[in-house]
Amino acid sequence: MKKVLLILGVVSYCLSIVAKAQAPFTTMDSIDINHLRANVLMHGDMWYDPEILRYPGTSARCYATNDSENVSDGGGLWVGGYDANRRLHISAETYLGAGVDFWPGPLDGNDTLTYSTSQNWAKIWKVYNTDIQQFQQSTVHTEANTPLSILTWPGKGNGYATGNNGVLLTINEDMAPFVDINGNGIYEPLLGEYPDIKGDEALWWIWSDNGPTHNSTNGDPLDIEIHAMAYGYNGGTLIDNVIYYEYTIVNHSANSYNNFRFAHWDAAEILYPFSNFIGFDSLWRMGINYTLNDNGGGGGNPPRYRSVMSAITFIDLPGDTGSSYLPAGSFTYYNNDSSIIGFPFIDTQFNNYMRSKLKNGTHVTNDFIGRGIPSTEYGSGPECNYVYSGDPGDTTQWSECNCNNSPGDRNYVLSSSDCYVEKQSANMWE
Repeated sequence: MKKVLLILGVVSYCLSIVAKAQAPFTTMDSIDINHLRANVLMHGDMWYDPEILRYPGTSARCYATNDSENVSDGGGLWVGGYDANRRLHISAETYLGAGVDFWPGPLDGNDTLTYSTSQNWAKIWKVYNTDIQQFQQSTVHTEANTPLSILTWPGKGNGYATGNNGVLLTINEDMAPFVDINGNGIYEPLLGEYPDIKGDEALWWIWSDNGPTHNSTNGDPLDIEIHAMAYGYNGGTLIDNVIYYEYTIVNHSANSYNNFRFAHWDAAEILYPFSNFIGFDSLWRMGINYTLNDNGGGGGNPPRYRSVMSAITFIDLPGDTGSSYLPAGSFTYYNNDSSIIGFPFIDTQFNNYMRSKLKNGTHVTNDFIGRGIPSTEYGSGPECNYVYSGDPGDTTQWSECNCNNSPGDRNYVLSSSDCYVEKQSANMWE
């Protein structure tokens, strides 16, 4: 039995933009290290190719074991909270064809993002630690001998920073992190300063939620920027099987947000999209996607039988202190249909999925009473925050296997617990 494990670690920070509709950007790049390859896009989405028609499995761009095992067909960030008047503000995305709430680039002085600015920032910056190490060995730095990834890094004040199509960027605010050798707050690569990345390979990009459209949730934006870094290691250890995502959320608005939640949506897909189960491990704040019998993607020749698993976990959340970790807020899922546990279309439905509820606002329940007895997430049992939270290997616990569920094409939402985000402030998630 073959087992492939890919853990996607999520880290976030919070720092505290509307024009006519424009086409979204399809810029992509990927973390491509060891046995893993996972792409990111410009609108808070990842792990698929929007330029490919979405037939099952064809657009997936999140792989393990050298492109042989796709482990997801799409992913994205969802964020939502309430202002002082209890008005919901929310931004969330699935696939670009379903609407766009996030746009690449930072907010301006009016907390908005124009299409032209977004176009200039529709770039993902990629850096290798080996380039940084070689750069550090030089005593004299010139435009000619400085790698472009270091020279054009979008650090504050960098006169060489370039965006999409080589356009020069004017950066007066804190953007991509860098090692500030002289402490003046300005990124100066020719003075020996360099990107401050994690891992052996890293991507950095930025997007905001008050841009040209907000028609994924059709709700009120939060007026936030998200500064993102994806990275991986090549050290010959188990962490080589992890891709990390670190998010700094900058709240530019005049609102402080109560009951703020940060969530990750995953269109779970291992090998074949209709052979998947989901589960949750509360100790590790981990949403899990697994398959027990792929059978060659529904009839391969010869058939393949294997056990494969991928997972997403929150590594660091606001409120974590030392060895004390806040529990995840919720783990729920939906199907690709129009039922009460189907695809979300409006702001309240996205928000419900981040808060242990079905699309219609009904809280999920756990009515598991024994192996082989059908169980649903909206039965007569007690309310719960996490669906299918039991060990599939333990017949006394609530899992899709023990309920004799049929495998399928799952979408799950892993959410943080409630937190408070002050106006004009910053927080982090990983």
